[in-house]
Amino acid sequence: MFLRLIKRCIPEQFKAAVFCSRQFKAEFGHYPNLFFPKTYNEKLQKYKVFIKGKEISRMQDKVLVKEHVKVLLGADYIIPTLWHGKRLPPISQRNWPIPFVIKANHASGWNLFVRTPQACHWDEIEEKCNLWMSHQYGRDLGEWSYGEIEPQLLIEPFISDFANFPIDYKIWVFNGKAKIIQVIIDRDTVNVRQAFYDLDWNRLSFNGKMINGAKDDFVKPVSMNKMLEASELLGRDFQFVRVDFYEINNKPLFGEMTFYPASGYSAFEPEEWDLKIGKMWR
Repeated sequence: MFLRLIKRCIPEQFKAAVFCSRQFKAEFGHYPNLFFPKTYNEKLQKYKVFIKGKEISRMQDKVLVKEHVKVLLGADYIIPTLWHGKRLPPISQRNWPIPFVIKANHASGWNLFVRTPQACHWDEIEEKCNLWMSHQYGRDLGEWSYGEIEPQLLIEPFISDFANFPIDYKIWVFNGKAKIIQVIIDRDTVNVRQAFYDLDWNRLSFNGKMINGAKDDFVKPVSMNKMLEASELLGRDFQFVRVDFYEINNKPLFGEMTFYPASGYSAFEPEEWDLKIGKMWR
């Protein structure tokens, strides 16, 4: 039985290792060291290829993770669920308060924001939702764990004001300890920008290439200490996870848990921070 298990696992991991290594070389100009990784992005590739367990998939499931967060942190941290299921209900039952958000539970970034009654173009929305339900997110990036999630649609209230997205507070947790705070604002605009901070809200001197660095510093949220405590509680059983929060009315709200930010293909500026952050990850 053990030998049969090895035979099943090795080909899958070998193919994933080859795929991720090629993608990594295209981004960084060299292959990653998957056996003795040193940088953050190398370690994230090893994490994707070799670390398996249904617990990661359960934490990435936007429906199932809410019960876990509720048990550990309390119901006050949860964004309410208006509805969830495999197919949208009949139009007569789609009476959710506007604005609301439609999400795929088995993916990252598969969201639709319905802000006005005029935006309820149900033919287009249904087509998009059907496409989500028929595709496995993450396969093209080597993110196996999304394929373990049973696809569903999730409807939530839009938690910020009518015009703006809430500020994202993304806490990077290594071996159960929060180390870095990533802040992203104006996420739905061409002016999206970010900054990174340590736990004392000192700005760190690096940025990722995917989002422009903010010129000005951001104000520390009132509930940051609660976010840090909550992130360590949620991340205590994992080598690495990014735990996302929002702050509404000076209180933290849980967003999601992300195990493979940018799939480990996000270069840092300056490059030396890839190694510095890698050292935070044992």
